[in-house]
Amino acid sequence: MTKDKYHHGDLKKDLMSKGLQLLGTEGYEGFSIRKIAALCGVSHAAPYKHFQSKEAMVAAIIADVSWKFGAMVKDVMDKYAHDPKTKNIEMGKHYTKFMVENPDYFRFMFLTNHYSPIHFTGESIEIDERHSGFNISLKCAEDFFDSINLEKEKRAMAFLSIWSLAHGSTVMLIHGTVAYSGDYLELVAKMLKEKLESLERNQA
Repeated sequence: MTKDKYHHGDLKKDLMSKGLQLLGTEGYEGFSIRKIAALCGVSHAAPYKHFQSKEAMVAAIIADVSWKFGAMVKDVMDKYAHDPKTKNIEMGKHYTKFMVENPDYFRFMFLTNHYSPIHFTGESIEIDERHSGFNISLKCAEDFFDSINLEKEKRAMAFLSIWSLAHGSTVMLIHGTVAYSGDYLELVAKMLKEKLESLERNQA
C-alpha cells in the first residue's frame, strides 16, 4: 500500500491498528515508528504527520483501547443497572466476546508490560485509574456483593474468582485451548451463573 491510497484520517487509523498489532507481538521495546511505517507501506516520515514520537503513538493506542473497552463495560452497567446478578453475567459474556473478537486488544492489554498490575492482598484489590474498564467491572461486582450482603473481607477474593472465570475462558478460547462446538458465550454465562449462585447460597 502506498501513501497515495490514504485519505483524511485513514492513515492515522491504520497506523494505530498496525501499532496495536506490533505492540502485541513485540512489546514496547520492539515498537518503532519505522516498523509501523513499513507495515503501512508509507515513508518513514509519514507517521510524524499524526504522531510526534513513538511515545505519542503508544499513548494514543493506550487511550483508544482503554476507551473502547471502558465504553463496552459501561454499556453493560447501564443496560442491566437494576439486576446485579444478570449484570455480572452479561459483563463476563461481553468481556469474553470483546476480547475474542479483538485478539490484538487482548494481547496488548495482557501480554505487554505497559500497564501497572492489579494489586491483590487477599482482602483488598487496588486497580490503577488507567484500568478504567476493570474499575467499572469491580463496581459491577460490588453491586452484586451488596445485594447478597457479602462480608467486606470476602469481596476481593470473590471478585478475583469471578473475573478469573471470564478471563481464563477468554484465554483458552483465543488460543484454541478449548474447542467448543456450541455457543461459547452461553458456556461462559453458565459458569458465571453457577459461581454467583454459589456465593448466594453461602450467604443464605
